[in-house]
This record gives sequence, C-alpha cells and structure tokens, in this order.
Amino acid sequence: MLSDSVCCRREKEGLLHLLELPIGTPLHPAPEAHPYLTVKSFSRSAAGQHTPYQDDLRPPAILYKTVCHLLTNIIERQGMEWCIVYDFVFDRLRAVRQDLVIQGLGSVDSIMVLEPTVRFHSYAGYRLCAEPLSKFDPTINRTHLLECLKQLLVLYDEVQLGCHDTPGTGARAEMEALYLLLTLGYSETLSRSLHLPRELREHHALKTAFAMSLAMWCGNYIRACALLPQLSPLLMCIAAQQLPLIRRALVCMWSVWTQCYNHVTCQSFCYILQWTNRNNKMRVLANKWSAYQK
Repeated sequence: MLSDSVCCRREKEGLLHLLELPIGTPLHPAPEAHPYLTVKSFSRSAAGQHTPYQDDLRPPAILYKTVCHLLTNIIERQGMEWCIVYDFVFDRLRAVRQDLVIQGLGSVDSIMVLEPTVRFHSYAGYRLCAEPLSKFDPTINRTHLLECLKQLLVLYDEVQLGCHDTPGTGARAEMEALYLLLTLGYSETLSRSLHLPRELREHHALKTAFAMSLAMWCGNYIRACALLPQLSPLLMCIAAQQLPLIRRALVCMWSVWTQCYNHVTCQSFCYILQWTNRNNKMRVLANKWSAYQK
C-alpha cells in the first residue's frame, strides 16, 4: 500500500509498526517491510516540508481498500491490547483523510471513506471509555468523530443538491441519527433533522434518535432512557456515552420526585437509569439524597 521508496525508508529507519508485519513474524530489530501490509502514516504539515508528490497520494480506490484493510484485518487482530490497535488504526485513518483533502476528491469517493471512519470512532469511544487517559483520550476521539461526521453531512447535502448518485438511505439515516445522539437536546440538530427528505425522516433509526433528542430537549429524561434499547448496536454505543449526562440530570430531579411521589424508590430509579449493579448505585443515590436534604 506504499511506494517502494517509502517502504525502504521506513524499513531503514525502523518505523514499521508491529501491526504492519505478518502474523507470527518473530521479533527482529530490523524487520522487513511487507509490501501489502505497510500503511501510510499521518504526517503533519510543517515549514520546510515539501508538497507531497503525485506518486505519494493514493487514488480513491486504494484509499477505500486501505480503510477496508484497517477495519477488517487489523481491528480484529488478536493477542494485542486494543488500545494499541486503536492508536494504529486512528493514525492510518487520519492519513487517509489527509490524502482525501489534498486531492480534493468528489463527494461519492469521500463518503465511501468517511462512513466507516465514523463507525470506527463511534465504536472505539464506547469500547475504550473505561481506559485511563494515558491510553485513550475520549475528547480527542470525539473531536475527530464530530469532524468526520460534520464533513460527511455536508457531503450528503451536496449529493442531494447535485446530480450525483444518492447514497443509500440506510447509511445516511444511520449517520444522521449518530449526529442527533452526539448532540442530544440541541435545537440546531433537531431543526436539521426536520428538513431532511421524508424517506429519511421515516427511517426507524432516525425516528428513534430524533425522539430521544427531543425528549432531552423537553427535559423528559425518563423517555430518553426508555428509548435507548430501541437503538441499533452502533447507535447504542453513542447513546451509552451520553448516559452520564442524563443520569446527572435525573439525580438532580430525584429529590423533587421523592417529595411529590412517594412510590419513587431507589429500585425503580436504578431501572430508569439503566443501572444493572443496583446495590452499589443505591448507596450512591442515598448519599445524594442525604446531601440534598442538608
């Protein structure tokens, strides 16, 4: 996936990643670069750095194959900590996006690359949410997720207004739903969804995400939690990362509920908040209640 000159340079300078070597390759201080496993890494623009040559830029077909390789062969690599896999895939996908920008590729080619990139960041944010900051930074992941997603939505609008082939309704509905869940309760996002084509607005994923975001905007946090099980696995990964926001709002309202409705118990409240380990959470709620009483 790289030119011979770049492969030789990275091999000579010892810049090959372990995930760029065939499975089962013994550890060696100077491993040889594999022509099909070595993937172009991301490099920042800097003063004095020459403009990339045409041969260094990968065409759309190669970019798409690179993304497929990263998200099928590399992401499922066994016997390695997934944080390391994430860092490698994150860097190589960033290099793919860099080639997209430099070449100014069309909407359809960019959409084919950005859609799986958005799915990767969505899944990674959920899978690594419990990792320490030294291994995974959720803010950086969310920043790149939003950057890719916003760029993707702009491309969707361009395709819709232009004469290009319209992307699949299911894929676009999923991306629009992701944007709604990432910005739960934002009026601007809700307004955008209302102006989408009818076939998109009637898609189950988008309807559920819209209802969840609308519930947050209205302050109906119980309904927002109740809609969570209706989401697809990928959308649930994003919505689960928003649960702390919903839980904080609900805990603040709990004191009012207990004064107005005597039947609101810790057990029912834990069920609403999607807390499975109820014994520990009940102690947390009891402490919160004591603080509010004071």
